[in-house]
Amino acid sequence: MTRSRLWVVALLCIHSVLLLLNINKTFITVNETMHLAAGLSNWRTGRFSVYRVNPPLPRMLASVPALAAAPRLDLSDLRDDPTTRSEVAVGASFVSSNRSRLFRLICIARLPGVVWSALGGWLIYRWASELHGEAAGRLGLVLWCVEPYVLGHAALITADVPASVAGLAATYSFRRYLLEPSLGRALTAGALLGVAALTKFTLLVLYVLWPAFWLASLFVVRRAPDGRRSVWAQIGHLFLMVAVSLDLINMGYLGQGSFQRLGDYPFVSRALAGIPSREFGPFAHTGNRFRGTWMGSVPLPLPEDYVRGIDVQRVDMEGRWPSYLAGKWRRPGWWYYYVYALAVKLPLGTIALFLWGAARTLARSRHGLQRADRLMPLAAAVTILVVVSSQSGYTQHSRYALPLLPFLMITASSPASDHRAFARRFAWTLCAASVLSSIYVYPHSLSYFNEAAGGPLRGHDHLVDSNIDWGQDLIHLKDWLEAHPEARPLRLAYFNLIDPAIMGIRFELPPSSLRFGGLEVPARNSESDAPRSGYYAVSVNFLRGHESACPDGRGGLHHVGPNEFAHFLAHKPIATAGYSIYIYNIEK
Repeated sequence: MTRSRLWVVALLCIHSVLLLLNINKTFITVNETMHLAAGLSNWRTGRFSVYRVNPPLPRMLASVPALAAAPRLDLSDLRDDPTTRSEVAVGASFVSSNRSRLFRLICIARLPGVVWSALGGWLIYRWASELHGEAAGRLGLVLWCVEPYVLGHAALITADVPASVAGLAATYSFRRYLLEPSLGRALTAGALLGVAALTKFTLLVLYVLWPAFWLASLFVVRRAPDGRRSVWAQIGHLFLMVAVSLDLINMGYLGQGSFQRLGDYPFVSRALAGIPSREFGPFAHTGNRFRGTWMGSVPLPLPEDYVRGIDVQRVDMEGRWPSYLAGKWRRPGWWYYYVYALAVKLPLGTIALFLWGAARTLARSRHGLQRADRLMPLAAAVTILVVVSSQSGYTQHSRYALPLLPFLMITASSPASDHRAFARRFAWTLCAASVLSSIYVYPHSLSYFNEAAGGPLRGHDHLVDSNIDWGQDLIHLKDWLEAHPEARPLRLAYFNLIDPAIMGIRFELPPSSLRFGGLEVPARNSESDAPRSGYYAVSVNFLRGHESACPDGRGGLHHVGPNEFAHFLAHKPIATAGYSIYIYNIEK
């Protein structure tokens, strides 16, 4: 094995170790039990209605290691009601049935994420090396391996990193086809396109992006005398890719409900149900705007749950939930949300390298196929950003933009190939800055914010929810409590649906108001909620006015209203658990 390959293997091993450590120090986040329960139900029932808002491949692969542990899952009451989200009830049932070993099951199911992430790093290295040289490949790999988004989300049972890697693998395969078209490469690209479409609906953008790449390559390459025949052959290959990808999608759903007529679906989104806004409440009605039209008679070559999953996702994007940005809540969200989020969540060195690499790509690429080839990662990143930004009805989770990260890092690797030695040294200096910035916050990578944003302690000034607080720091709160036995009884407002009692944390809810400097807000219920001295722990989301449910300390859930615990912002915390739970000692 060459020295360069040893270097790559060593870096991927370090990356994998960082993820494995994170897996065991990150508590169960809000959606993970639903993903795992849905994956298990897919295997056991052969049906895909649970959590249909996401394609099944990532969760089914994640649940494979957990199957060996034979977790309990009661699906006897499962009903396919288009007006409900069944994954919430199934996830809650899974938690109650496996309470004593829940965290261990989650950790086991997180392991495939390490494989996904390592594959992503290797593909970035390959593509960047082929475009810009070996040094660029190494720099791109380093950026991926230390990226806080990756270190945080690859250690979870979610679809974000698998979708990012699957989209990268498929597009890399299509690039190889464009460089040397052949039937075999067309079949491979089509199969990987199908795999990508089975990870996240966002990657349906590839069905538009790939033909655009092909047209670009067609216009910049000089054709031989038989070029017309070659062009028609490639058109045939493109149709073959689509056909193969559709076959893979149908295989992923066991072909259930394929070729159902468009007019027969019970849609719930305004866009597809055709119900006027004044009469529409999320999931309150079903309808079909295509029924009775010529389009309604068209059979769709897609599984029923795939089509209905796209419909359910549309509901969220139609302004069902309030969005938060830079201290403000509103409905709908902001078109520039993801640009803002990436500007505060990516390390500054990575941002600088991307802007530098984008400028080099636009200014220095040669004409012809090489120019089109070098523009492909940048074009893919920008297109995905535009697509997710266009869904401004709901802008709460910047992780929806993660599929653009691999392409961003390939573009950011370009400065490492600069012919000037001082420029190459500066590129690696920026890379080192990203490494140090990320490792300084690790293992709290989910809460990472760069220095320009004020770091993770000021992250909630910019973003909330999965960007900083997804319930991941309960283990760190437990560690703090063990080191501070005087902090009992604890009053805790914890952003999650899972009872902290699973980790042995006994608590009660804080009152809805505290007196700070003469300022008093009416208490939540009664005199029993009156302010009193003691220790309090509050999740950052609730500090910033998030409306959600939280454990009530008595085995049930309490609905937290808007700004119910925001008054804690008027007091200085004595400590934090990670960067998502703030701890206070209130003295009357």
